[in-house]
Amino acid sequence: MQSLGSLFTCDAAQCLFQSEELWVEKCPLLERVIETSKETSKLGNS
Repeated sequence: MQSLGSLFTCDAAQCLFQSEELWVEKCPLLERVIETSKETSKLGNS
């Protein structure tokens, strides 16, 4: 099975600073909610 990876890039997550809650339920393929900036760099160089 392929993993989902991340919901948000590091840059997009900066827009979430006013959010009070984020619910993710029953998502076994999700590796992390926010990807690291290193992962963003790898995606841009592909």
